Amino acid sequence: MSAETDKFQSRSSESIFFKVADLAEYVNLSRFTHFRETGKAEGNLLKIQLNLPHFEEFTGVAKPKIFVIGTPENEAVSLGRLALDDNDELSFQLSRFHYGHAALEDMSIGMNQALYVGEIGDLFTLNNPEKDSFIIHITREGPMIRFESSLYNFLRKDIPYTSAHSKHVKVEDPGNKFGRIADVCDINFEGLIPSEARLITICDNTASGMQHVAVLDKTIEYIEKNNGKHDIKTLLIISPLLTAYGATTISYAAASYGIRTVFACSGHLLGCIGPERYYSPILNNENLSASPQLLNVNSFIHHGHTEERCARGNWTSTFSAKDYALLTSDDELGRLGTSNAELIAQGSRIGPSALKDMNINPFDLIPYSTLDEARERGILKSLSHKVATDFWAIL
Repeated sequence: MSAETDKFQSRSSESIFFKVADLAEYVNLSRFTHFRETGKAEGNLLKIQLNLPHFEEFTGVAKPKIFVIGTPENEAVSLGRLALDDNDELSFQLSRFHYGHAALEDMSIGMNQALYVGEIGDLFTLNNPEKDSFIIHITREGPMIRFESSLYNFLRKDIPYTSAHSKHVKVEDPGNKFGRIADVCDINFEGLIPSEARLITICDNTASGMQHVAVLDKTIEYIEKNNGKHDIKTLLIISPLLTAYGATTISYAAASYGIRTVFACSGHLLGCIGPERYYSPILNNENLSASPQLLNVNSFIHHGHTEERCARGNWTSTFSAKDYALLTSDDELGRLGTSNAELIAQGSRIGPSALKDMNINPFDLIPYSTLDEARERGILKSLSHKVATDFWAIL
């Protein structure tokens, strides 16, 4: 190992993430407090309060909250959707096979819907967002969410934003159970006013939380260097794919700076398989799902092996590189005794009528992307009528 590499690894390992990661190992999901709102016009909503061990030691910091949003667009990102096949018939498609622009549209719309959750939208409307708010996209899926555009449509104001280039770097360190550290390039903070900043929003999907914490570290360092201290009150994490483990590490890290954390995610709060904390499955836990009945679909597809298989496979490539996503998905699934072909075949067995026994309305799994595909094929009206007719006929 070169002296330069050793210096970099030492500096990165000083991130507060590695100081709080052990605390996250002892989190009991059953201690989380849940509040559920169902049947709302905008979809189902699950609010989770994280009751974390030793959190009371962070005096004056409110407990973290997670808002899990259950709409068709959000389910398309985390679980899957009803998609059109070559014969214009609907069948279920796991999120790991929902690619490219269609998936990006659903992800962006899903997080736009988060702003209509009062406690999230109010973070921006109760302050002077053009001065005291700042958005940071982590350059994996962060810019793809287009949250600044959603905010403009919501507020009709331009919120300053930047991108933070971050990547995982593999390390050979017996003391690093993750096998990696976060490498964050210098961030261009133009538009961030250190003396005014009160709300920081970080956008990206979250597994371990390592990169989010590294970006937070750099942000606080910049503000304190230029203002002597920071006055950040709230860290908002816009993370369509979010794990309980990652939410915990981020919450502890933010609390160590005296900052409360609020999260928005799509459909389900995910698990995160140790020790690497990389692959992140949907858990068979109705208290972590905005629409618990949809867990039946996941269980059917995976033959009960849901907690072994990542919710979306290679997250970044599913939004940007279909062929690579298929290759990495087959590689992951092959190690777990299944394949892309098997899961696609399982999904094809679930259409609108097959959802009856699962107590699921098929419209809960028809997002914007599917409707847009139907519009392009000229079958939008007939599709909506057929789905409604078939569903009600079997009730």
